[in-house]
Amino acid sequence: MLNRLLKYSLVISLVISIVYILVGLILVAWPTLSLTVLLRITGVIGLIAGLHRIVQYFAGGEAMDFFRFELSSGIFLLVSSLLLLFSAHVVVGVLPAILGIFVIVESGFGLQAALDGLRARRAFSLIHLLLGGCSLVVGFVMLLLPKESLAALTALFGFSLILNGIERLLTTLFCSRYLRKLHKNMQDVIHDDAPPRVK
Repeated sequence: MLNRLLKYSLVISLVISIVYILVGLILVAWPTLSLTVLLRITGVIGLIAGLHRIVQYFAGGEAMDFFRFELSSGIFLLVSSLLLLFSAHVVVGVLPAILGIFVIVESGFGLQAALDGLRARRAFSLIHLLLGGCSLVVGFVMLLLPKESLAALTALFGFSLILNGIERLLTTLFCSRYLRKLHKNMQDVIHDDAPPRVK
């Protein structure tokens, strides 16, 4: 039973590794198109989850529970999923601006903390200042060149998925080899310790 469970886990891990690598390659090859497709797939998953939550709420009876959020979260998932399904290109167009503003605001806080650190003569404050300045530049680039920056970010995410998939694949193969060797050693020990047969 344990042997079968381990084999099943290794197969699942192997499949996930291959999926990671394939998705990563698609994201690197067609960043903008693949991002739109991924958003629509996310929309379908969110739509199913939203409908499930709404059905779950109405199937729950008339219990007065003020901490139940199935209906509100279901409606939110439903609306946001429909937006992703039918306006994925709009989301793709707006996403770099939202991310750019977020990065600029975050880098502003980082720059302030770094400048305060320089005044207080704290260690590594200059490194924090340089990193904050780089983040600020990245934020403005995302605002000024939204399409190119989004394609670059998607490709970078795809590349990280490829690396993650390769790492997972190698780990799975190593674990499989180790478990086979361990199983063989245990079988040898069992055979060695077995009492001799009486003729």
